[in-house]
Amino acid sequence: MIGSFAEKLTERLIEKGSVSEGNRELYVYGFFMLFSHAAYFVLAVILGLLLGCPVQGIVFFIAFQFVRRFAGGFHADTEIKCTVLSVSTIFICILMCRLARDFGFSIYLIVPAAVFTVLTVIFSPLDTPSKPLSAAEKKRCRKISLLIIAVICVLAVLSAIFRFKFTLAPLCLALILEGALIAAGKIQNLRESKNCK
Repeated sequence: MIGSFAEKLTERLIEKGSVSEGNRELYVYGFFMLFSHAAYFVLAVILGLLLGCPVQGIVFFIAFQFVRRFAGGFHADTEIKCTVLSVSTIFICILMCRLARDFGFSIYLIVPAAVFTVLTVIFSPLDTPSKPLSAAEKKRCRKISLLIIAVICVLAVLSAIFRFKFTLAPLCLALILEGALIAAGKIQNLRESKNCK
């Protein structure tokens, strides 16, 4: 749905002469990313409001999107699968934020967050066989993703020390989800490379 909207918008800009045909893919991709990030942000806010934890929903989404953008990870092969998986994982993570707050287990998320952070650090950035990164892009994305991970980790540690329960769980869950996606992406890439041989 977002993909077809991005294509239609790009087509209109091409027809009006605002965009050249040679830049079609770039604009389609740019509009797709813009609209999908905006839609998922709104979804995170709505789910946060419905579950009674809007701040945690926003903190989770922002932390996750920053690290995901540069670290990479698993990608679904269709837009529908991507949407279903994205909506499901956002819902589960925000629900976990609410449960962590209500039952006081935020502090116990630190250990799994540390484990999944190590996976992210090892495999970041993870590109895909269909869209490999150049050596320069990999170096740049790795530096940025490591910086973002460090900032999130420092914020999580400060949240634990100062007992900011409303930020600890979402920060840890952002690291856990990214680590799980990067591990799944690594497995996906290994399977695809075996199938190509």
